[in-house]
Amino acid sequence: MDRTVLLICPEQSRMKYRISGFIEKECLDAEIAMTVLKQNGFTVWLYDGEIMTHSVQEELSKRHPDFVVLYGQLHQEAFMLEYCQLAKKCDPGIVTIIAGEDAQLNYRRLYHDAVDYILTGYDPNALLYVLGEDTGRWQPNGICHKVDGVWSQLPARSYDIRRLPWADRSLFDAYPERYRFYDHVHTAWVRTSFSCTHQCPYCAEPLRNRGEWCRRDARDVVDEIASIQAENIFLCDADFLCDEDYVSEFLRLLQEKDIHRRLFCTGRADFIASHETLVLEMKGTGFAGIVCDLQYCNDAMLSAGGKGTTAADHAECIRICKETGIHVYASFLVHPDFHDADFRDLYRYISDNGLLYTAVSVFTPEPGTPLYDAYKDSRITDDSCMYDHFHLTVRPSHMSLRLWYTRYYWLLLKLCRRGKREGICGFADYGTMMRILASALIGQKDPSEIG
Repeated sequence: MDRTVLLICPEQSRMKYRISGFIEKECLDAEIAMTVLKQNGFTVWLYDGEIMTHSVQEELSKRHPDFVVLYGQLHQEAFMLEYCQLAKKCDPGIVTIIAGEDAQLNYRRLYHDAVDYILTGYDPNALLYVLGEDTGRWQPNGICHKVDGVWSQLPARSYDIRRLPWADRSLFDAYPERYRFYDHVHTAWVRTSFSCTHQCPYCAEPLRNRGEWCRRDARDVVDEIASIQAENIFLCDADFLCDEDYVSEFLRLLQEKDIHRRLFCTGRADFIASHETLVLEMKGTGFAGIVCDLQYCNDAMLSAGGKGTTAADHAECIRICKETGIHVYASFLVHPDFHDADFRDLYRYISDNGLLYTAVSVFTPEPGTPLYDAYKDSRITDDSCMYDHFHLTVRPSHMSLRLWYTRYYWLLLKLCRRGKREGICGFADYGTMMRILASALIGQKDPSEIG
């Protein structure tokens, strides 16, 4: 009997005006699940809400799946629950499962009548188990399910990423004009590790995989890159540049196999600042950019934020990358404690350092992280859609909510205008940013409702 599974990655937002749009991520966890399911005899389809032009309801009506599996992040909770309800409405016999990043840390938020199972780890065998593939080869791992109407949990164990197969990229290959990284269209996402070696208090990454960091063999990663039919590759770890020996081995293998790709990765400023020679070698093997979380522009804020880097580290990082010819894709935070001058100082820092590719997110204490409870008295919403790092979830300290948003959107507008002036693709939708700012300024709509 043919067993069918529909994997769904919900859209990021349904707002007409969406600030985030420079990066369109590949559905990596779902693509890996697709590989595992196909290897075990399932017929599998993948629906990506960011690129599909038809609705989930139309997809359900067309496919009539036996199982529906949702993969999403915190800000997509409402969408995942909605689609579970929609699946049950289409056919009450469909088994609904929620997996992915949010399910690992916030599974209790997903307890719902329309949800049958929640997978709280990375182990793909847990998915096979709930789909009825219990052959006795594994023990149930990281599964929440209902017993007589009451939710029960089988705790997750950490999972060795070296055991995962390569992602099934059939959907990625079918849309060569999508999945972008700023102005680099058709960028494939490749993960080399789970969790993170650092413990930044505002970040959820160190808590994933039960807090255990593990990494794939460099040769396996390079072999996968060689198999991908795309020029651009983003190594999407929380921190790819955390081990000099590993990076050196990775670069050696790229040269040994004569692989020529445009590569991007993540890395901390302090690592880059202390590894100038290695960064130069990275440039020589195809690395075009490093995503670096600079966070704030002065030592006082950096120290309070717990990042563990300094303004001097950032300055040296920027210098090395500029002289090497690697772009810094700098990410920053705006904090609820910001004064008016802090917004101006951040723009001045970005401009003075010639940073062209920048992302400015809102400081967001997420459920499951140590900081979430620390801000419970100033929290203004628990709406999961607002946890997209572009909306405030705690009340500003020094100005009204509307004024804070106005300052934030004004900063984004100036950055978009600057990016457009420099000819950077992805910043060209200047008109949309103008409409966002106008809505905030003239009060047509509360800025906090604009996505």
